[in-house]
Amino acid sequence: MHEIDVQVIKENNTYLKMWMPLDYAQSFMIMNEIETSIKWLEVFYDNIKNYKSMRIHSTIKRHLAQLDNLGYANLAVVKNFKNLCYETNKDSIIE
Repeated sequence: MHEIDVQVIKENNTYLKMWMPLDYAQSFMIMNEIETSIKWLEVFYDNIKNYKSMRIHSTIKRHLAQLDNLGYANLAVVKNFKNLCYETNKDSIIE
């Protein structure tokens, strides 16, 4: 990951910098490292929370749905992130 981060900074690639945490979150989910996945999802959320686009925010919903389907819906870290995400974005996202 460090090499990627260095390259992102070198190229000043803000798009990649914004979206890489989601890729990390998905990778850790695949490895069943759910707490680490949620930590990266939080970083991604911090990157996108000011964007009022349903398309962008739907990526978080899809990730959470995958966690639910894998049986992690009742894990405290997942519940806490859902509460944070849904309370913060209540009625603030446009299509």
